[in-house]
Amino acid sequence: GGEDAAQGAQRFAGDVLNHKPDVITIDYALNDRRIGLDAARRAWENMICAAQDAGKKVILLTPTWDSSYYTQSEAWEQLKAHREQILELADRYHVGLADSFAQFERNIHTPEDLTQYLSHVNHPSALGHQLVAAEIAKYFPAR
Repeated sequence: GGEDAAQGAQRFAGDVLNHKPDVITIDYALNDRRIGLDAARRAWENMICAAQDAGKKVILLTPTWDSSYYTQSEAWEQLKAHREQILELADRYHVGLADSFAQFERNIHTPEDLTQYLSHVNHPSALGHQLVAAEIAKYFPAR
């Protein structure tokens, strides 16, 4: 908890790739606001390239919403900028994209709506996690 992409990239080979996963999801944008767009991009690209070099499928996740939505503050603007960067990375590297941000956008129409999707200021509730799971599940169709 609380890890950003730069920290994740440092442990990616030893704590992710060593387990030989078939699919890797990358989801750091909420915490990446503290390291900025440039550092986040470098870390995400490092992880994406390492995964692709290892022959792994990758799904990038855009951020879920947090309480900065209520104030439309600089933190909210940063969150939107990280989402845009993740969209660009998914396109550039031809990897999967689970657009959690868009799912929240489709389901939240008033500030009061957001309360049901958050369990804390920046953590999704079970309902919020269902939105994210639905985005990821599109890559795993039922057989």
